[in-house]
Amino acid sequence: MKNNQDEYNLSYANLTGLDFSNSTLKLLNISASRLGGCRFDNVRFSDVDLSFSDMTNSQFTNIKSIEGIFDMGFTILSPEIFFPPQLARKFYDSGFMGNQKSFIPESGFSTISQIFGTISGLLKYGIQHNLFSKDESITWFKFETSHLEDLFKRKLNELSQVDEEIDES
Repeated sequence: MKNNQDEYNLSYANLTGLDFSNSTLKLLNISASRLGGCRFDNVRFSDVDLSFSDMTNSQFTNIKSIEGIFDMGFTILSPEIFFPPQLARKFYDSGFMGNQKSFIPESGFSTISQIFGTISGLLKYGIQHNLFSKDESITWFKFETSHLEDLFKRKLNELSQVDEEIDES
């Protein structure tokens, strides 16, 4: 897809479990698709629409670049948690996303580790490219308990520590 000049429309596709690692995804519409368990490691994104897709247990790590449209609006992180619209707007503002916080309940289908596994690469990319701060990213979530908020902050700090270790090498 690196030299692709045509848009590919795979909306509503079931792409569960695919490994997109080391790819260049360009002019790709996979909105409203099932992308659970997909891997996006070392990927370059250029005009990609993932809006309204189910990203449960997907992983974004080591994002190489994000160019043009990168729409994550109304994406599902787990069966009960939506991708924070504030984070989605940092990559692309469709103009119709709300401003609500993503609620993370104490009990349910998801865990902080699962959610963080999906968004950690996006958080890391955004922080490294000065799109937002670590502290700002915490405000996009409403945690049912302070314990969950503490776990999330710990995961975010671990992400920052990994960056510092790489810089020192």
